[in-house]
Amino acid sequence: MKDQIPFATSLAMNNSLKSVRQKVKDEMDNHIAGGPTQFTRNGMMLFATSKDDPEGALIFKSLDGTQEKSRGYMQELMYGGNKKAFKRKLPEPDIDNFKKYAPKHFTAKGNINRRFYKMAKQKGHKLYFKGVPKPGKKQWKNNQNLYGFWMRTEDGLRMLVSLKRESRQQRKTFDAPLIARRHYDSIIRREYQEALVFALTTMKI
Repeated sequence: MKDQIPFATSLAMNNSLKSVRQKVKDEMDNHIAGGPTQFTRNGMMLFATSKDDPEGALIFKSLDGTQEKSRGYMQELMYGGNKKAFKRKLPEPDIDNFKKYAPKHFTAKGNINRRFYKMAKQKGHKLYFKGVPKPGKKQWKNNQNLYGFWMRTEDGLRMLVSLKRESRQQRKTFDAPLIARRHYDSIIRREYQEALVFALTTMKI
């Protein structure tokens, strides 16, 4: 019976971690503005325990280890702090302009689809360009605050994405660690009881 305790402990912890992962995914809708994308919702990796190693974890990270897919933005939502640009500048969309002039590139979740950036970076594109408008209006000349992605519309030039900042402060909006801990604590006793029964009834004698 004593030999089955490490197995039961590991089984209970892993079942609890699976339940916690689902709980955190469900809570995303209540804490992430516009709701999470599938990329975000599926971003938690579960590191399971074993009977020889009782350490497990739920972590937001990339499957291939690349920074671009690391979901580092989740750390900012969970803990707050200084949000830094992934590359040189931090893209900040003008939501009102997107909804009015380029709604097909703005998703229901409040995100810009990748096709927009690909098109806007093309030289000589008829609708979009990246940079600062050419001098013609006094406030545009050498004004790096107007650096970003622009659209040519019937109403004139409209900025869709600002690229003026390299960082900004992000407040904590999704306390996933607290949600996870509370849910884990509420179910681990029951999970352990069920796991211990399973371990004892299936052990080889």
